[in-house]
Amino acid sequence: MNKIISIDKDAETYRQGIEKLLIEKELELEKNINELRQEWAIEEKKIREDIMKEKLGVAEEKAKSISKEKEESIELIKNKYAETSDQIVNEVFLKIINSLWGNDMGNIVKFSAVNSKIKTLKGKMLKKNQYYQLLNSKGFKDVLTILKENTYYGEVLKQYDLDKINRGELEIILYRHYVSIHNKFISYFSGEYRKFIKNLFLKWEIEDLKIIIRGKYIGRSKEEIERTLIARSSLSTLDYSYLLDSKDLNVLIERLKETIYYKSIKNLIKDIDMNGLFRIETELDFIYFSNIRKELKHLDKENREVINEIIGLEGDLLNLSWIYRGKKFFNLSSEELFNYTIYDGFKLSKEKIKLLCYAKNGEEFHDIIKNTKYGYIYEQDETKTIEKREREYEKRYYGKYLKENKQNFGMLMSYLNLYRIEMKDIVSIVEQKRYYGDNNAMNYVSVSL
Repeated sequence: MNKIISIDKDAETYRQGIEKLLIEKELELEKNINELRQEWAIEEKKIREDIMKEKLGVAEEKAKSISKEKEESIELIKNKYAETSDQIVNEVFLKIINSLWGNDMGNIVKFSAVNSKIKTLKGKMLKKNQYYQLLNSKGFKDVLTILKENTYYGEVLKQYDLDKINRGELEIILYRHYVSIHNKFISYFSGEYRKFIKNLFLKWEIEDLKIIIRGKYIGRSKEEIERTLIARSSLSTLDYSYLLDSKDLNVLIERLKETIYYKSIKNLIKDIDMNGLFRIETELDFIYFSNIRKELKHLDKENREVINEIIGLEGDLLNLSWIYRGKKFFNLSSEELFNYTIYDGFKLSKEKIKLLCYAKNGEEFHDIIKNTKYGYIYEQDETKTIEKREREYEKRYYGKYLKENKQNFGMLMSYLNLYRIEMKDIVSIVEQKRYYGDNNAMNYVSVSL
């Protein structure tokens, strides 16, 4: 124990030294940014004067456009610096730890640093009184105001004009922020651990791929699709520009040829007009789980076990949703339902999954599932209630794991899932306020007040 305390102290000294250097660089960067702002202000003034001969309205719009463009450039510089500085600190820190005490001790300190970061981030999540304010808000705009003024989402929303944000845009803003949080954890790891974080990110890349496929299928423009993407980042394996430039869905699929997705979905395109996108989207989810399973063999026993459990829980819930929706909304055959389920679940055996797939009707489905750990979720045959109870189940599971404060990937995965649930709760509240304006939002969130 004394050795670990000593290690923590030494590690903190190294970290502080690195951070001191970065602060100096940050001051230098801020000085350069201020100089750029001054130069651009002069340039903007000159351009404004030059175009005053044109109609006043046109001149004003041009000036605003130039100003916005320069501010976006500054914001990009600052964000890039913040992202890089975190990575520099953590990578140098881990190299020092590994060189002084070896990889095993480095892993202990590595997860200690991750858990410390998670504790800080979890402390920023919504409290019950903040949920209460959101649930009792007077409408969509009131929800936005509360988020911006009374919660940590104020940092996320500060650059946006609330009067110009709609429900769909808010959801995109929230999920882009979620992806940025996810990406920051990559800098804490190296080797196979780092590779695993990248594989976890595939879940969000797949969500973007679904958006692109759906957009091309229904004929949306490149710009329309691009505005709704959430995961475009340094962790992406996709060439977004190349895919977005595809003239139609067939070209898009061919352009996926060098990716892990192509073989699994190429043959599903021919039946898309008859079967829709449901099968393709389910197959993409299957790819994510399969890829995670393949990578587990490179991790230590403790991490393999905890990841298997968490991924198994996600697989169980996805299987149940797939079977329920497939039977209720798409009238899929039992054989097809079973063929598209995910293997190696947490609480549901392959035999139990098969029974659910081959249930003759909703009543038989509920009779089978009521005797499982997930019976509570499907007590009521109502989609929104099922989604709410699913989030409640996950919240209990991941919340319990976070309290254990173990030195493994379970902490990070639990936090990321809890944060995802929080965003879904916010979206549910917003949907109720935006479309129904009632006070029944409590029926659709995973929090008890």
